[in-house]
Amino acid sequence: MTDHRLSAEYRRGVDAHATDRPVPDVPPERLEALAAGQLPEAEAAELMDQVMAHAELMREFELLRAIHRAGAKAAPAARWMVPAALAAAAVLAVVGTVLYRGAVRPEGPPLRGGAVQETVALVSPTDGARVPRPLTMVWRSVPDAARYRLTVIDQHGNAAFTGTTSDTTLIVPDSALHAGIPYRWWVETTVPAGVVRAAPERFRLTP
Repeated sequence: MTDHRLSAEYRRGVDAHATDRPVPDVPPERLEALAAGQLPEAEAAELMDQVMAHAELMREFELLRAIHRAGAKAAPAARWMVPAALAAAAVLAVVGTVLYRGAVRPEGPPLRGGAVQETVALVSPTDGARVPRPLTMVWRSVPDAARYRLTVIDQHGNAAFTGTTSDTTLIVPDSALHAGIPYRWWVETTVPAGVVRAAPERFRLTP
């Protein structure tokens, strides 16, 4: 699949609800280049900062990265099936985003229990922190949440660690992350009202 076709499939899904989302000033072409790993390291790190700061932009990036991966993994004999599949995936992702926005309600702050909340509140490490090993991630509970999924990505947007737990803490193995590298982390869960997700925050491990 050509880059032009990938771009067309991506824009088709995003443009369907373009008026529903506040769009930071990041051209789609730059998001595509970031998802495809075509940007220089410094530029990629700077753009990832912008992407991680906006939940809407992060969802678009994840969709676009999934589209690129789907195109890269498709077998030659099945290439004719990819455009339709990608278009359907893009539409489903956009619809899911709209449903997510409409389903969540104002947050409640308690650590254990409370009203339905819009995001998962991250507790530790705090944004911009430098933390020692062992690394323990802590967040506030979400009412009606059975399990939480923790994700840590590096400066290139690659997943460095993922884990699931029914608790509000999770210890990251020492071998999973490296000292001095900037990471972003967030937690998400699914409740009857929909998907609840934290705003990503950054940290570094100390040597």
